[in-house]
Amino acid sequence: MEMLFDRVLAKKIAAQNTTKSGLIVSSDDKLPMLQQAKVESVGNGSYEYGVFVPMQIEVGDKIYYEPHTAVEFSMQGEEYVILRQIDVVMKEKK
Repeated sequence: MEMLFDRVLAKKIAAQNTTKSGLIVSSDDKLPMLQQAKVESVGNGSYEYGVFVPMQIEVGDKIYYEPHTAVEFSMQGEEYVILRQIDVVMKEKK
């Protein structure tokens, strides 16, 4: 799939309850936990107030986002999300 404008298509990554060192991460139901996904496709960017804003996210990036900002769907047994670049909270450096 080819995304348009400032849209991002990413494959969801299952949430983990532990850190690499083995610490258990507690989830507080009052705070939304960030979801993780691996970017599969990105658009070219978009115009805001007449200025072109290029994409800061690339295919292969691991991104974090709040669940309520994404459109979730399943395709061929895999879980995907579509969101706008501005809804990505952070990405891991390569």
